[in-house]
Amino acid sequence: MAVHVQCGGCGKAYSLQDAMAGRRVKCPACGATIEVPAAGLPGDVPVVEPLAAAAAGGAAALHIKLIGIFNIVAGGLSILWGLMMVFGIVGVLTGAMERDPDTPPEAVMLALYAVMIILGGGGGAVEIWAGVQVLRRARGARKLVLVSAILCCASLWSCCVWPLTLGAGIYSLVVLNKDSVKAALGA
Repeated sequence: MAVHVQCGGCGKAYSLQDAMAGRRVKCPACGATIEVPAAGLPGDVPVVEPLAAAAAGGAAALHIKLIGIFNIVAGGLSILWGLMMVFGIVGVLTGAMERDPDTPPEAVMLALYAVMIILGGGGGAVEIWAGVQVLRRARGARKLVLVSAILCCASLWSCCVWPLTLGAGIYSLVVLNKDSVKAALGA
């Protein structure tokens, strides 16, 4: 009785001798490695995933973990930056900030600090939420991370951490458009 296999790389089907059962062989057509099943049933044609596809799946999983971690870290830093702006508001309100003639009026400074707090805190919360959702591979996580990546790239309000958030955002935007990552996230 012959063992029937199908190459996962090119799709060609082969009938092999029983002596080949349980071994690995190379596909003559494309060179992919084929795992020959130990016991083949008549008409049973297993499709074996080529090693390159398995490696792509592992790379996609790594990219997804990195995107999640980058988003959580960038979000945390954005929130910290927003909290630091609270000290700016306190300084303006208490008059503790030294008055410079080139400094805008207090009302303008308060408005700028308030915007930075909202953007830093709100944007950071979205980035953290997106990071957690992509690590969980939740439904719709890819779209949420795309929004978060744009927030990371545009987070000029957190100028001291902007190089990190910009890098995380660009990495996320590039990697999220890879076919293997799209498939892994179910997009």
